[in-house]
Amino acid sequence: WVEFKGASNAINEMTIWYTYIAEAINIRYRTIVDPDISIGTVVTSFKILTNESDDDFIEDLIDSGSFDGASGLNAFRSWYQDPANGIPMADHYMYFTGFSIHYAMGIAYRKTMCTGSSVSIIENYFTAGVGAAAAHELGHR
Repeated sequence: WVEFKGASNAINEMTIWYTYIAEAINIRYRTIVDPDISIGTVVTSFKILTNESDDDFIEDLIDSGSFDGASGLNAFRSWYQDPANGIPMADHYMYFTGFSIHYAMGIAYRKTMCTGSSVSIIENYFTAGVGAAAAHELGHR
């Protein structure tokens, strides 16, 4: 982000971008047409990793700009569960990365919503497709 937007604008631009992504996810679920249910999403916490070492859990897996999705999910799950990282309780946790996930735009465990394994990782390529991929991964729940 600092490369693209400059150090002074990076946090503000990230907040705007991920607000857009959160709304893109929510729109996909709010527009489900079923008279018996109403589905929506709410962001309960948003953490920007600002220290070089904050994302070592993924960086340690990188080979030629990409990583294995299953290994990434395991690493992210362990990272968010570590109390030292200060991640509040939630039903699901998403990690957005600029690295490539082998053979996928996103990855998530299936049928794990509201459990300690309710995590997903999404490639961030700064297109509207990021919101669609994030909504898709959330739907694996």
